[in-house]
Amino acid sequence: MIIKMNLENDAYDMIRLGMKDVEMRINDEKRQLIEVGDTIIFTNLTTRERFNATVTALTPFKSFKELFEAYEPTRLGYKKDEISDYRDMYHYYAQEAIETYGALAIEIQCVKEQS
Repeated sequence: MIIKMNLENDAYDMIRLGMKDVEMRINDEKRQLIEVGDTIIFTNLTTRERFNATVTALTPFKSFKELFEAYEPTRLGYKKDEISDYRDMYHYYAQEAIETYGALAIEIQCVKEQS
């Protein structure tokens, strides 16, 4: 299956450059359809550029707090000197929605472009 996801510029660049390999999303009905081996087309919300990534693993969690405890912050897109905080996800999702659906860690690998 092919899934389309949008990313802010910083997250887009970090994934494309291999600095982030876990995308965090709410585990709603749309994300529950994702399977290992699926292709995600990521679109940069600023530039509209795109790249593809393959889903290599999926791990559901009851909360983003549990997800953040399970992964190294750099895999989630934080810089080494940055403090990671699961509450950062409240910028993207309402707390009630997180309580309803939980969180999903989507481990990905960028697909190399053909030349």
